[in-house]
Amino acid sequence: MFFTNLEFMGIKSNKTFEELHRRIDVVTRVRYIAARRLKIHQRLSQWVITLISVILIIIPLLQTFQIKTKVSEQALNVIEVFLGVAILAYSLLLNMENYTSRAEKMQSCGVELTFLKSRIYPYIHYKHNTKLYNQFAEKYNIILEKYENHDDIDYKFFTLEKPQGFSKENFYFAWIAIKIRFWLSFSHYIIVIFILIATIYYIFK
Repeated sequence: MFFTNLEFMGIKSNKTFEELHRRIDVVTRVRYIAARRLKIHQRLSQWVITLISVILIIIPLLQTFQIKTKVSEQALNVIEVFLGVAILAYSLLLNMENYTSRAEKMQSCGVELTFLKSRIYPYIHYKHNTKLYNQFAEKYNIILEKYENHDDIDYKFFTLEKPQGFSKENFYFAWIAIKIRFWLSFSHYIIVIFILIATIYYIFK
């Protein structure tokens, strides 16, 4: 929330619109990062489900046409049961997390905030106007209340674009730590995809 008490905010009266614009700009960029992260989750989830589905189609075909492999029929049945459970789990995950819808909403939030920024920008060098400021601040708060908040990692990722607060060495370590944390959130997809590819290789080797 934004306060109209400028002394409490610690902002000079001729900088209020500039500060509001800056804050909205930060949140806008972070929301776009969150949208991108959610889209990656959605795409990787779809890849996992697609690979599992392909294997689940292949196994019955092998058994139906009695195509010989180095894997016993019993082992194929075990793999089939395991993959059936896996596809159910990932389908439930997709439904619960609803990545597609959440990514679209994050994107929509960013678009609305971008439009609000463009309306505020002409006033950033104007002297403070309480009525106008309150209108913009209220609109900003209404937009935020309509959408879910981004995750902390999204903001951390954004800070890499604005490294002014880091020394050169600290920025290097922060860059590594944040990148690792960001991509680790997708690690289980990579592990599952690797296992699925290994399973296909194991069946046909």
